[in-house]
Amino acid sequence: MVKHNNVIPNGHFRKHWQNYVKTWFNQPARKTRRRQARQKKAVKIFPRPTAGPLRPIVHGQTLKYNMKVRDGRGFSLEELKAAGIPKKLAPTIGIAVDHRRRNRSLESLQANVQRLKTYKAKLVVFPRRARKVKAGDSTPEELANATQVQGSYLPIVRERPSVELVKVTDEMKEFKAYYKLRLERTNKRHYGARLKKAAEAEKEEKKGLYVQGYSPTIHPTTSTDLSSIATFDVLSGSSAPQHSDLTMLRVIYGIMNAISWGILLPIGAITARYLRHIQALGPAWFYAHAGIQLFAFVLGTVGFAIGIRLGEMSPGVEYRLHRKLGIAVFCLGALQTLALLFRPNIRNKFRKYWKSYHHFVGYSCVVHGFVNVFGGFEVMGASRSYATLSYCLGLSTMIGVCIALELNSWVVLCRKSKEEKMRREGLIGSSDKGSSGIHNHN
Repeated sequence: MVKHNNVIPNGHFRKHWQNYVKTWFNQPARKTRRRQARQKKAVKIFPRPTAGPLRPIVHGQTLKYNMKVRDGRGFSLEELKAAGIPKKLAPTIGIAVDHRRRNRSLESLQANVQRLKTYKAKLVVFPRRARKVKAGDSTPEELANATQVQGSYLPIVRERPSVELVKVTDEMKEFKAYYKLRLERTNKRHYGARLKKAAEAEKEEKKGLYVQGYSPTIHPTTSTDLSSIATFDVLSGSSAPQHSDLTMLRVIYGIMNAISWGILLPIGAITARYLRHIQALGPAWFYAHAGIQLFAFVLGTVGFAIGIRLGEMSPGVEYRLHRKLGIAVFCLGALQTLALLFRPNIRNKFRKYWKSYHHFVGYSCVVHGFVNVFGGFEVMGASRSYATLSYCLGLSTMIGVCIALELNSWVVLCRKSKEEKMRREGLIGSSDKGSSGIHNHN
């Protein structure tokens, strides 16, 4: 008894079964017919080989099959020319020709040329007419001994790579392939720098003394050579070197510029951004901002002049990026100072343009000043000194103070906007309007 709600078996397996079954009862007859066709073809094309014309050895396409060889369509014109066979004669003597093929490998070209030469050496050419023998036809003895080649001739031999077994030595065991690869990669990466360094060292060795015969020659134009000065007495033959120690001047230059462009100028910008909102200060924030910025500009101008003097006293020493940034910072500071003289009234229609100009130039001067201070530390060789560490600590402190003040400003702004919204909705009276001690003065 069938259980569950299944389909009742009702298979019609004997209905038109002949349409779904493939038979092959004529297989033996086809085999016989193919054999007879091959025999008739061999008689018809006698004395040519039954396998057809000779074909070249070619490699398969794509990366997957290019290591395998097979029969090609035909020999190229370059291969026929190298074998000494005219391209119009080749099809008449059983050689397939493919005029579109190009040889891109010397090995395949040589292999196919040798294949053609081997075929040409074994070739027996029957005359078109038995009584009229032409040049290039085989001799009667060769014609008498010639037989028709059945099956493939000059087959392609696919050589399999042979594996050579060797005994593992202690030297092989001690060899570290990973370390060797890392070493070779490092050598390749530093090859250019090492080659340049060796060339410079060889050039320095070849220089020797800067005297040719009894005449002085041109010496190197490095900073050390250009800054070396000596006094020579012709009568006595004595010399006295002169030393110009610029260390103290460089220290003063670095301190003045780091304080002016790297500390005071950002403090002045912070004063203007965050102290102007405090109503209790009144206009004092403006005087503090203007005084700090003016003092920073004056101190920076002195440092800029010292830098120019140091450049004149140090021939052969050029720090182009530091110099260009210093000039840019000084020009931006000068423009910012001149903006104070042309500040329009708060109700003037050009006030908003002046304000945008003032903010853009000020922030640009501060950013360029930071970058150039670090560049100055790098120039003076103090990029990892305590001076750089102290400046970084001070800069981090300023950034932390700015973040705290910025968050406080946003909190106050949100509180004021919320009070204004409640005042418009009538939830609080207008008498509370002046309760807040922070206002925005443009």
